[in-house]
Amino acid sequence: MATGKLSLKEMKCSNCGADVQFLPGLELTVCGYCGSKFAVSAPAVDVTVDPPDLIAPFRVDENRFLRAIRGWLSEGTFTPDDVLTSEIETKGTYLPFYAWSGEYKADWFASSGYDRQEEYLEMQGDKLVKKRRTVTDWRPSNGVINGKYLIYTLASDSVDPSLARFCEEVPPSSAVSFDPSQLEGYALEPFEKDRTEFLTRVEDLVDSIAESKARPRVPGDRCKDLNCTTTLTSQNCARVYLPFWVTTFLYGGQPFRCVVDGSDAARIAGTRPVDPDRMQKAKRLMLPGKLSILAAGISLVLLPILGMPFLSGAHKWIVLGLVALSIMSAIAGAIAKSVMLSRSRNLRQRLLEEMNAH
Repeated sequence: MATGKLSLKEMKCSNCGADVQFLPGLELTVCGYCGSKFAVSAPAVDVTVDPPDLIAPFRVDENRFLRAIRGWLSEGTFTPDDVLTSEIETKGTYLPFYAWSGEYKADWFASSGYDRQEEYLEMQGDKLVKKRRTVTDWRPSNGVINGKYLIYTLASDSVDPSLARFCEEVPPSSAVSFDPSQLEGYALEPFEKDRTEFLTRVEDLVDSIAESKARPRVPGDRCKDLNCTTTLTSQNCARVYLPFWVTTFLYGGQPFRCVVDGSDAARIAGTRPVDPDRMQKAKRLMLPGKLSILAAGISLVLLPILGMPFLSGAHKWIVLGLVALSIMSAIAGAIAKSVMLSRSRNLRQRLLEEMNAH
């Protein structure tokens, strides 16, 4: 466990007002909530805080981050072609977590269903016909599970709520004992929440873990009314800094926020912009096929009402012609849409390769 106090600088984000902490000497930082990048200036104040118990070092440098985020932005069905040219503001940021670990015991109770085949007679017309059906016999079942858990809870309100759950779902990290030198060059989000705020939530999460482990153990062909009574037999709570790249970029005047795991560049969450004009064009390309099938349906019902014999020679050929037209229009529209989207993806991939090459 870390001892002593940690001396930091603290200042408010110039955009949203959230607190950001860092070691003295940092020139630029990024807000973990809005992603704004700003220069560290004179208003920064000295603060003394309790150090974390553990820290997971950054394994993704800025170059790997940029390659990962550009690759992620280049994907998507309706992603704009020029999105990769957006300026990406970022800074490696340590986010504060409580790491809850321990063991639990869960007594589970459920109804186990056992399927069997049953023969029965059914009247069809003037005859009795023998048939078979599946019948489930339900019996009570129970058992005990002993397991371990590791749960991360984000101890800051500064992270955008749409991304907070992604951050908490980080896989077990290679956290090591804290050393202040590991913070050099990175921003910090302060521990704003007390661990007592998470006690009930952690218990509920352990209940969910126990239930997910119990369900496969319920005997029978099916299961219902599964209930677990969970007891925490041991629990430890450590203060941990985990690494993330927090970024916000503007496209079309709108901000888009993204987070990349600082330990694994493949873990990315956020929102990509979409090209509304391309989406509308894709809808227009598919419209003729939809209108043709609608016309076929209307003609199938309306023409007989107007006096044309149902599926007579003329009526049949009108309906068949409209159905054929709808099929050809749908195929043509799907091909045109696929070509349009393929060209867009290829363009983004070429731009990505050029940017990565430099």
